[in-house]
Formats: sequence, C-alpha cells, structure tokens
Amino acid sequence: NGGLLWDKARDHGHDSCAPLRGAKAVIWEGGHRVPLVAQWTDGIPPGTRSDALVGLQDIYATLAELVGQQLAPAQGLDSQSFLPVLAGKTKTSPRNTLFAQANDEKREGQRLMKMVRIGPWKLIATRDRQPVELYNLETDLAEANNLINHPEQRERIKAMQAELDRILDSQRSTPMPGVR
Repeated sequence: NGGLLWDKARDHGHDSCAPLRGAKAVIWEGGHRVPLVAQWTDGIPPGTRSDALVGLQDIYATLAELVGQQLAPAQGLDSQSFLPVLAGKTKTSPRNTLFAQANDEKREGQRLMKMVRIGPWKLIATRDRQPVELYNLETDLAEANNLINHPEQRERIKAMQAELDRILDSQRSTPMPGVR
C-alpha cells in the first residue's frame, strides 16, 4: 500500500502520492491510502463512485459474506464487510473507524506510529500512544495543518485517544458479524 518512496519517485521525475503527504510505510495518507477499483457485473452499476472508508483487511469479511460464510470469533479480527457498498445498496461505509500502523522502520521518524481515523478525523500517535498530530481529512487531505494543539480539539483528541486505546487493547477491533 502507499505510493513510491520519495527517492524512487524523484528518480523517475514524479510524485506518485500527490497531493498526499508521505509515501509507502509511513502513517500519513501517502503511506497507505490507495484507490480500490472494483467491477461486479451483477452488483456495481457502471460509473459508481464511493468514498466509503475501507481497509485491505475488510476484503476478508466481505468475501466471507459474499459466499455466505460466517466468521468464527477468532477470524477476521479487524475485518468488516463492505458488501453493501459493492452491491450498490449504499455509498456509505459500514465502517466509521479505521486503524493503521507505520512499518517497523525508522523512515521519517515514524517507527511503529499508530493512527486512528474516525469519519474525516485522523489522530496520529507515537508507538507509546501519545497523540502528536490531528487532521481533518475532509478539509486537509494533504495533512498540512496539524490541529493537535488547538484547544477546541481537546475533547475530540480525548475521544479519539480512547478509541485508539480500545482498538489496541482488544482482540477484535470490529463488531462480530455472527458466531459459528
């Protein structure tokens, strides 16, 4: 996931992540945001576009639902089906929260940094869970305006920190769709 690393992009004269900040392996949007293109003759009307929040891990639960397979409690711990989006029943994601972690590398000083996204809001925390960056991706997709020190964001940061802690302290970050 994510686009070419900066040095490789520069070597080839382009920025594969523009306008996103960062590249492969970092916690900023350029490190993990990629388009999902799907074709399903009986499900997706041609030309359909959705801004549904989906993670690669969600393919597991989506395929299970598509073939009618219930997940066992220990399966797809971070996966949530987006079949209703694929089937054209909604353009809204069934998922409101998404978690990601930077690679275990020192690139850009982001070793194992974590991120939780709730709706358009994204909180970035250190590997020790200390909040360091806050962005509204709806108005700042390039992550250029860090709102972490804005007093009016204190409650939001507190709520997002609680969600990050819940995800990291749980075995399952998504609702259990059914028990086999």
